[in-house]
Amino acid sequence: MDIYDIAGIGVGPFNLSLASLLDPLKNINSIFLEEKPEFSWHPGMMIEWATIQNSFIKDLVSFTDPTSKHSFISFLHHENRLYEYINANFKRTTRREFNQYLKWVSQNIETIRWGQKACAISPHESGFKIDTREGSILARNLVIGMGPTPKIPEQFQSLAGDRVFHSSQYAYRKDALRGERVTIIGGGQSGAEIFLDLVRCDHPPQRIDWVSSRDCLLQLDESNFVNEAYTPSYVQHFLTLPDEVKKRVTQSQLYSSDGITPETLDDIYKALYEVKYMSQKLEYSVKVNSRVVSIRNGLAGYKLNIHNLQQDASLTMESDYIVLATGYQQRSHDPLLADLYEWVEFDGNSPAINDDYSLAYQGKGKIYALNMAKHSHGINDPNLSLNSWRAGVIINSLVGHEVYRTPQVGSILESRLAYV
Repeated sequence: MDIYDIAGIGVGPFNLSLASLLDPLKNINSIFLEEKPEFSWHPGMMIEWATIQNSFIKDLVSFTDPTSKHSFISFLHHENRLYEYINANFKRTTRREFNQYLKWVSQNIETIRWGQKACAISPHESGFKIDTREGSILARNLVIGMGPTPKIPEQFQSLAGDRVFHSSQYAYRKDALRGERVTIIGGGQSGAEIFLDLVRCDHPPQRIDWVSSRDCLLQLDESNFVNEAYTPSYVQHFLTLPDEVKKRVTQSQLYSSDGITPETLDDIYKALYEVKYMSQKLEYSVKVNSRVVSIRNGLAGYKLNIHNLQQDASLTMESDYIVLATGYQQRSHDPLLADLYEWVEFDGNSPAINDDYSLAYQGKGKIYALNMAKHSHGINDPNLSLNSWRAGVIINSLVGHEVYRTPQVGSILESRLAYV
């Protein structure tokens, strides 16, 4: 049986970046397993006009290997649209086009095995044994990239289903919302996109209520200095901070990743202006500083008890459908790794992560973790910004020498970082 140098579990943008940068390295024997039959990236939120928050240069490979054939520029050139894309002067790339790019790359990586689900992973004298429906695979090292799971607040968990669902299911359920009373919970980008999409659509709901505990509809903070948190040198700085400082700093940077893009806020305001003063065909409310305290089934739909945090006042609201734009949570205990956790060191409730993104694992081989290191490496970990840099770090760690340049210095704020 062949032994792979590294086996990737799950193929989202993060493992796809790693597979792309491994592609030209023929001396590394790799395999990536994905249970889906083909690549898909947040299909339930593939709203036609929605955009990505990052520059297209922050693609799968460019910051680590700008000459790679798997870059976004290579995709545009291959599709004969590079000149038109540049001439269009897009401020942001649409999510739909970036998904086309990701899918194009995924179709050109021979090491990906589609429709193969990893069912169990166990220690082996060679490193790891991965059981799939098709048989077993041996690998010296692992990289886990299955992505986060939808976050469902506790008060909604027992009701989750066709009428109470996470934003990741929105595209599949949108048609059912026509003429209904809809409540959106969550004040981030997903909640904003769903609210705007429903306001704009040809067959809108009867009423749309948008509820957020935030003080206002807060804009994405993507200014130059704030974006220093999405650089390799900042990761190196962050790794030196005490755990209690890391938590505080990460919380203070929330809106650098979880705010609403200014274009979306502008479009929402303009759309509501038209509704209020021209069409007047849609009932809506935007409730900030508000939290859902309880929810129960009513005679017609659901009854939500909403508490206003500033006014210390409550109201009851009825809704037929509830969309939970409540984000995602990182996997701290993945069932697939259950047989390996005995040899993993934990940092509180989460596995301890080394600087090279490997788990603090005492067994043979390394287990690299993608999108599991926010607590250790910073707010940039779930973001696409450092995707290719992190993949380069992992490849260098895997082979034991520098294959890709992964600079960790050069911050404009170097002196500030030295004294924080």
